[in-house]
Amino acid sequence: MDKHKITEENIQSGIQAEKDFEQYLNDNKIPFYRIDQEKESRSGELRDKDITRPDYIVHTKNGVFYIDVKSRKSQDFGGNKEKRFYIKHREIKALFKFQEELHQPIWIAFTNEAVHPMFYYSPISQIHEYYKQIAKTFDEKKYKNFYELQIRVPNSFLLYDCLSFENGLYKEMKSEFIETEAEEHARIVQNLKKVTVN
Repeated sequence: MDKHKITEENIQSGIQAEKDFEQYLNDNKIPFYRIDQEKESRSGELRDKDITRPDYIVHTKNGVFYIDVKSRKSQDFGGNKEKRFYIKHREIKALFKFQEELHQPIWIAFTNEAVHPMFYYSPISQIHEYYKQIAKTFDEKKYKNFYELQIRVPNSFLLYDCLSFENGLYKEMKSEFIETEAEEHARIVQNLKKVTVN
């Protein structure tokens, strides 16, 4: 496939992901600001340091969240072919610089390209630490394309899958999970009663 066509598709999917995110925020009455990404709208100091801004400032009762939205198709990783979102190492470094320079925690909102997209949130600091550990094993000089390395983010790093005005970022427990957990606890309690009777 033509590289130019792939780039254009990526741009369009990114724009759509941001529209979907804004729709989600509006539907759930979560106040937000969209951050202007034009080069002229940031200071010379930020441009010189190659600092990338997140896409949104989101306000909740649990605080303010700086969130960058990434549209990504999950890719297989490892022997078990775990489906993972990816992010280029240069994107990690540029967003982490923003966090370091402006002392504001940055979150990535990953989404797939589904008809009804879901968003999965991970702090850039955790992804950056993971990248650092991975990078230690590489001799960057041996890999001319190392700058384009795509880090596959472990699913365990996708800490939250919900965002609301009341709760901020959080993970919603699935009803099936709660039912299974309740059954197991009930079994433990039943066994405790038997022990007590004896």
